[in-house]
Amino acid sequence: MEGIDETDRKILYYLDMDARMPVKKIAKLIKEKSEKINYRVKRLFRERIIKRCYAEVDPWKTGQTSFKVYFQFQGVDKDKIEEMYGFLKKNCNIGWVGSCLGRWDMIVEIIAHDRHEFTKYYSRFHEKYYEYILNKVIGVTLERIFVSKRWLAPDIQQFNTSVMIGYPEKDVDDKDVAILLHLTRNGRDPVNKISQALGMPPTTISQRIANLRKKGIIPNFRIDLDLKKFNRVYCKSFIYFSMATDDAQKRLIDFCIHYPEVVFITKCIAPWDMEIEAMMPTFNEFTDFMNDLHKRFPDVIRNFETAVINRDTGNLSIPGQ
Repeated sequence: MEGIDETDRKILYYLDMDARMPVKKIAKLIKEKSEKINYRVKRLFRERIIKRCYAEVDPWKTGQTSFKVYFQFQGVDKDKIEEMYGFLKKNCNIGWVGSCLGRWDMIVEIIAHDRHEFTKYYSRFHEKYYEYILNKVIGVTLERIFVSKRWLAPDIQQFNTSVMIGYPEKDVDDKDVAILLHLTRNGRDPVNKISQALGMPPTTISQRIANLRKKGIIPNFRIDLDLKKFNRVYCKSFIYFSMATDDAQKRLIDFCIHYPEVVFITKCIAPWDMEIEAMMPTFNEFTDFMNDLHKRFPDVIRNFETAVINRDTGNLSIPGQ
């Protein structure tokens, strides 16, 4: 496998800003020939440096809500965890699953229209694996912020964020859902390929994708990376707030958005108030970051806990079928 150089990192960064960005546009931004960039993009996929391109989907704008279940297990091994992954992906409407070291053993995001549908999905898992569940906490996502992976190319000043917040309001039909399902798995597929897969005219696909983006149902297209190839670890913190004002919370969020390693910020209803996810060189550096954050914002952060995500499904964001 060839090494990952500065040009590769710039390509990856622009793809993370918009995974459907044409090769010609990337080449123009990097000031390289299109043929060279096209070869490199194909290699990044071939060598599984890019694991997947996917559409972010705002669950609220598909009439749904993001519920999370945090598990502590007992008496499980790698094979049992693998079995749980398979069961969840097959039997529940999963947005994301991650296995952890630290505060929790597994975090499961379930996308559901309401608490009754969530209970149906959760009960399937609980009935099969209740004997392994030592403890659990259930939370509800209030707001989710995606941030460009600035650690890939810190010299590039341009970056973007996607904010998902709101009340469930269905604004899609069955054709939109079919397109969303395809794009959450194959976000870079050209229109003609999507057209063949779904049996819709290319013009319909193009118009609907444009409309889904305009409405914010698809805030952006991102990439999942194999972090091991970058010697990075995926870290997560659970932050407990003090009696902080809205302005103080906004200052904390703005600081995190501009920190190069931070990739997700989530406000939630749970025993804690916020979650921060970052892709760091080491877990110790993440701990240092969190301790520094605590010192900078003592009026906001009362306490925090940390975990390492040692495996995850990547963001699925699959709309309910």
